[in-house]
Amino acid sequence: MTKRKKQSNIFRNIIISIIIIIITMIAFFAGYAYHVYEDDIFKLFQNETIVIGGEHLGCEGQDLFKTTQCLTRKVRSFYKYTVTADDVDLTLEEIRTQGGDCYDYSKLYATNAKRLGFNYEFVYVPMTRSTMHVYVIIYDSSGYCAIDGVDTLCMKYIE
Repeated sequence: MTKRKKQSNIFRNIIISIIIIIITMIAFFAGYAYHVYEDDIFKLFQNETIVIGGEHLGCEGQDLFKTTQCLTRKVRSFYKYTVTADDVDLTLEEIRTQGGDCYDYSKLYATNAKRLGFNYEFVYVPMTRSTMHVYVIIYDSSGYCAIDGVDTLCMKYIE
């Protein structure tokens, strides 16, 4: 091997080593930040206040899975996706007439789930640096249902 080729290989190995060190440091700090702030992030969204003017969609007296079908069937009858300001709480009537975005429909489902005795959690999915998508999971001891707009995915716990 020529002296020039040896120097080239050494330089390439140094660059690769530096890149590996940088990636390792980024991964370490990202993991550390997630670990440190995970509880704060969870608490921030865990019991978010929901106000839909006390209006509800019905669907009383059913199990989780039938309730989810009932709620989404009722929402499907007036569903209209419209981007709205997330700091404004829409009433059920406003959602029916004007439509709403993923956040409005998730709040509507969560309000009804809570009223019917089910638990709920919001799931936030980053879309871009400035936008998030949200859907809701309602659950009880029998299983859970993810509701996104008018689409659902329900899973029953194994006994």
